[in-house]
Amino acid sequence: MALAAGIFFVGLRSVFALFPGLAQALPIKKIAAGGALAMVTAYYLVSGFGVSAQRAYIMMAVILVAVLLDRPSISLRNVALSALIILIWTPSEILGPSFQMSFAATVALVAGYAAWSRRPETEERERFPIRHPLVTLAAVGWRFIAGIIATSLIGSLATTMFSVEHFHRVATYGLAANLAAMPIISFLVMPAGLAAMLLMPFGLDAPFIGIMAWSLEWVILIAKHVAGWGGDIVVGEQHPWFLPLGVCGFLLLTLLRTRLRYSGLPFLFTAAALFWVGVQHAQSSLLIAEDGNLVAYRDAERAAANRKRPSEFVYGQWMYARQLPVLAMPEMLESEILKNMPGSSSERLPEHVLIEAQRLMKEAGSVRFSCQLKAWCAFMSPEGVLVVVVDDGRYAGAACDVAGLVIAPRARFHSCRSGTPMLSGASLRKTGSIEIDLSGAAAAGKWSVTTAMAGTVRPWTIHRQYDWRRNLYDPYLPEWISKPKSSGRLEAQFAVSDQAGTDYRSEAPTDVGNNSGVSDNGE
Repeated sequence: MALAAGIFFVGLRSVFALFPGLAQALPIKKIAAGGALAMVTAYYLVSGFGVSAQRAYIMMAVILVAVLLDRPSISLRNVALSALIILIWTPSEILGPSFQMSFAATVALVAGYAAWSRRPETEERERFPIRHPLVTLAAVGWRFIAGIIATSLIGSLATTMFSVEHFHRVATYGLAANLAAMPIISFLVMPAGLAAMLLMPFGLDAPFIGIMAWSLEWVILIAKHVAGWGGDIVVGEQHPWFLPLGVCGFLLLTLLRTRLRYSGLPFLFTAAALFWVGVQHAQSSLLIAEDGNLVAYRDAERAAANRKRPSEFVYGQWMYARQLPVLAMPEMLESEILKNMPGSSSERLPEHVLIEAQRLMKEAGSVRFSCQLKAWCAFMSPEGVLVVVVDDGRYAGAACDVAGLVIAPRARFHSCRSGTPMLSGASLRKTGSIEIDLSGAAAAGKWSVTTAMAGTVRPWTIHRQYDWRRNLYDPYLPEWISKPKSSGRLEAQFAVSDQAGTDYRSEAPTDVGNNSGVSDNGE
């Protein structure tokens, strides 16, 4: 969007400058800025209202309005104003990597530009002795390449800490990719896209769309080629103070203009030291996705998951954060009894099917998950905890009778009558993703539980505590999750009381496997 606005602004102002009388009579700079603002608005409407497009539009609108008001367009004040507008509109953006990385790069570039413009001119620059057109063209090309290198280097350094914190990796060849791709984007992709947008109402956009598509194919080819070099360094999860100290040092270094800005260096050095030391993780733990569909067990030597093809995004984050070893695929069981079970989830399972499922669950190994297709998966941890992940909610009761931990996002009840720890869909909705450090113990009271959301109420996450069936907010969580532990490294220090007045648990009678708990509607 910045390229589109810049091309339109410079182009329109250059056209006006061809007519000296018009340029002297009218404020052509403001007219060009107004036209660029209208163009950027149209560009935003065409782009589809994405979050990143919204952020870019607000920043460009602030810059162009500053031109209309005879204020400096590129300044840290405008960056701060853009950030405030975005945070007023969507406060949750401040926690997202997209907002943090884009504004970190922008602040660093603006601060670097300001520092460069303030540099002392001690002596007049000597003109290059050779004035041949080819030499002049080469000098212009070199300045363009040097600008790309400096811009990419500053932006990469400014966003590295956020990439390390959120994505747990560092791309070492980003500078090379930007150097190769930016000329194509600047001279082919964006001008062709801008021309196509302006000519679209007249039906003349097809040739420029073709140029844009052909150019983007080259950009994708460059990206794939550079990705083939490797260089993607996995750094793992960072110390909790790594990002706060890094951001504090970064802001002091970029926002202050006097020598006080160097006070940010100790914060940056401390953050670098924390990065170098790293974080020691538990030797064995369960990683559970917020929807309960993906569960993995990891220790120092192995990792096992309940899916043959886990979600690339979710498991990729786990792999980078915890530096997981090679994944052990689940073992698919074949049982004639379970093959002939009723297919509809509304039909009650026969008792002999549940008994056979319980037998197979108890025989699960400790190397990989043992799974019945579209029904359940079981894993016996070295601590002696039988973990059962239930895909078909009809098996939840049977799992409660034999397991040490039940993960059943589709179960019709929220706790096991047997007292077995259970994570239901309602619990996972309140907690988000969970990591359970088994701490070498089979008893839930000695586990250390870390949740993504529980204990931290935010306006944009409070809807997770809403129970639409009872029409009230219910923050209740199982006691083994919410109660602080007396041993082990405590990660989830929160205690949530059920102030809504209703406890899911009950002492209703049950039969074998089919009703080993009580649902939220009394069944």
